[in-house]
Amino acid sequence: MKTDSHASVKTAVITQGALTIALIFVSFLLFRGAVNILNAFFVPMALYFYSFGKKTGEIIAVDSVLILFCAFFFQMQIVFIVVYCLIAYVLKLLNDIPVHPALASLLLTIGVSLSFWTGIMLTDLFFGTRVNTIMMDLLHGSVLAYIILMLIEGALVGGSLLLLSRKLRGSSSRRL
Repeated sequence: MKTDSHASVKTAVITQGALTIALIFVSFLLFRGAVNILNAFFVPMALYFYSFGKKTGEIIAVDSVLILFCAFFFQMQIVFIVVYCLIAYVLKLLNDIPVHPALASLLLTIGVSLSFWTGIMLTDLFFGTRVNTIMMDLLHGSVLAYIILMLIEGALVGGSLLLLSRKLRGSSSRRL
């Protein structure tokens, strides 16, 4: 009996991981170009919800498979998928450890902003894209405007991830 229950738990974890990866693939197919910023919200949120009740090894396994699949199907997104996995993990930590919401929001805003900028720079470097140059051209070379833009994006994504994760985490724990 113990073996059967253990096997069904493993099957459930594998199934949930596969569904999470499938949802993320659909997100990458739907949100391209100008609406790609939606992936920055959806992917970490999907990974965060997958992490409920999971062991660290199970989370790392799904993240690894996701990164591997993205290396085959969405090469240009590989840097960002690593960033999204890290954001989901930080989101989990910020919700598991008692952190004041303002501090958690500030940490997430700065972390997401730096991650986006790093992702842009590494994608430009590895794949020869010119996203950073295009952004600077659009902002007429203003580094300050670029920093503000990255901080606004980080605040929007990080703040909404934190707000939704805490709201839904609270409602799911009340049902249990």
